[in-house]
Amino acid sequence: MNEDKRKQRALRSLDDYLALHRKRRTPERYAILEAALELKPPFGLEELEQKVVTGGFRVSKATVYNAMSLFAAAGIARKVRLEGRAERWEMADPAAGQLKVRLVCSRCGKVRELKDPELARTLSLRRFTSFSPAFFELYVSGACTRCRGKAGRSSRK
Repeated sequence: MNEDKRKQRALRSLDDYLALHRKRRTPERYAILEAALELKPPFGLEELEQKVVTGGFRVSKATVYNAMSLFAAAGIARKVRLEGRAERWEMADPAAGQLKVRLVCSRCGKVRELKDPELARTLSLRRFTSFSPAFFELYVSGACTRCRGKAGRSSRK
């Protein structure tokens, strides 16, 4: 049920944006949106293209990139900047909260998202002069348990 509401909000936001900016409502854009909403964030454009193609639509990389850029302008997607990795994306959901805390393994690239209500509350109370934040992203880089374990085993040999 919650997933359905999220999809409906994204579809409504896209419809509103396309109408406001007089852009076409193409089936490819909606297929890309559906596929993007099903992928686990953060995802790459290649993953998204593959998902759309397996869903029955033939789209180019340029079409996928342009659609994601359009979704970002509409406020329903955003780029995720992970150090040393290709461009990644996630679908934005204003109802899900304004804080993203990610643990990023600098060795294998694995990304784990945390929920930290105390930190979210602290940041939501923070006021900035002449600035109104839309959301917060916090990246914590380091080594995951698996990579730390591999490093420990290799150093013992």
